[in-house]
Amino acid sequence: MKKSFIFTISNLNNKKQNENLYVVIAMPQEIPKDFYAKSLLLYELISNAQYQYPHARVFILPESVFPFYEKDKHDFLAKRLSNYCHHNSYILFGAYSSSDNMRFNSCMCIYQGKVIYQYNKQFLVPFFEYIPSMLGDMLFSINGVDFSFGSNNQEELWNLSPYGSVKPMMCAELFWLNIPMHSVVVGFINDRYFRYAYFPKIMRLYGDYKASVYKSKIYYSSYVE
Repeated sequence: MKKSFIFTISNLNNKKQNENLYVVIAMPQEIPKDFYAKSLLLYELISNAQYQYPHARVFILPESVFPFYEKDKHDFLAKRLSNYCHHNSYILFGAYSSSDNMRFNSCMCIYQGKVIYQYNKQFLVPFFEYIPSMLGDMLFSINGVDFSFGSNNQEELWNLSPYGSVKPMMCAELFWLNIPMHSVVVGFINDRYFRYAYFPKIMRLYGDYKASVYKSKIYYSSYVE
């Protein structure tokens, strides 16, 4: 499998060079489905990113990069991934999760071997991430999953001390959710299914427009450059 690692590096809050650096990792478009094979790929990605950017302390992976619902798998990944980067690093990534017989499209934050934040996507894409209730018994979603909607009273910001706080937003939420003034937004995107369409480009353009209005900064992590 050809691995096309793409690293985009940026400074946070215009601080001097080599301080508080964010690394956005764009994944290869084709990634293994097996739990252990996928885990090994993520270890390699984080290790390469830390080696290439030794001052980086925040690593961002795309939406749905770890599509497993089980908490023990999230914990296993957290412990192992933290061994491949600086001990004060944060790793942000998209995953699936479950709670009370509900399944969520989520993003998580790892710090020092533990998942310290989780956000469940609030605005789902119909016929792709869920089926409207009146049709639920007749149809299946395009990618074979039927997610539940995340709560609208989840934690607004993730505090990545001492590097600053970020607001997680997932894919099409960039259209619907408000961006706080003077904030840093992490946009987790899964554009593998729409890589040849204009939708991801329009979404990014609109996200950039909203960021300029609210004097904020958006870091995108996706599968397509």
